[in-house]
Amino acid sequence: MDIATLIQNAADGDNVGASTIFDELMAGKVNDALEAEKVKMADVVFNGATDEDPEIEDEDLEDDKSESDEDDEDEDIEITDEDEDES
Repeated sequence: MDIATLIQNAADGDNVGASTIFDELMAGKVNDALEAEKVKMADVVFNGATDEDPEIEDEDLEDDKSESDEDDEDEDIEITDEDEDES
């Protein structure tokens, strides 16, 4: 089963078939991710490898939010009567 079949079933209105294929595709992706995590954890436990994923701190999230708020302020556009007449 592949994504093209999923899309074709959805386009044809075969929601049950599309749902079945979607479920199979997602189960495969979840299993792949779990296997990768098992290998990673086994490496940490048995080989003393370090966890390479950096932890995200709350402060980092707040910094990102404040930066995106500043970007939003720069993108404000005012519509004037002159702009509406041109439409």
